[in-house]
Amino acid sequence: MNQREIKFRNCSHIDKKCYEPFTIKDMFLHAKGGSIIAEDNELCQFTGLKDKNGKKMFEGDIVRYNFDLDNPEIMEVIFNPPKFEFKRPKPNKEKVIFVSMFGNGLMEVIGNIYENPELLTNK
Repeated sequence: MNQREIKFRNCSHIDKKCYEPFTIKDMFLHAKGGSIIAEDNELCQFTGLKDKNGKKMFEGDIVRYNFDLDNPEIMEVIFNPPKFEFKRPKPNKEKVIFVSMFGNGLMEVIGNIYENPELLTNK
């Protein structure tokens, strides 16, 4: 059975920066020397999906969905247990789209909510 790779990315609210992804195994190996995750940081889980360029999609990423080429949508990747979803910032549309409904080939990671929050307000 081929299992999904479970990775996390550490994102800092203070630095407004996301760091290289790591696995649970990596976390345990480095934890002996002290904490690798500060209190002001968030762990963002890998969705198991890649965008049209092969870039891994993490919780907190901002994606451009190009279903309608004349009107692409900008959405945030969120984790709503037990599934990942795409959240639209527009109040006049359905707020959440389920990941399983869409092909990854139409999505592109363009940033994340920590380093590029303005992407959700600008179109």
